[in-house]
Amino acid sequence: MTLIVPLGALLAIGVYQLISGIAEPPAVEITTIGYVDEAGGFDDYTTQGNIELVRFDTPDDATEALVKSDIK
Repeated sequence: MTLIVPLGALLAIGVYQLISGIAEPPAVEITTIGYVDEAGGFDDYTTQGNIELVRFDTPDDATEALVKSDIK
């Protein structure tokens, strides 16, 4: 009897995890990060997995985008 309650709880947790994993796939959130490239030499590899790099020509442009919450 002592083992039935914890095993039942573990079974319930497992079933919940299984159902929630099948029912709704996790949402993919892309993180946008800004950088200032005044020289214009960094154009390749701006997307890596869930991270997207956005180039700005001046620090003022980057600050404006940061204030608007367009970038992190």
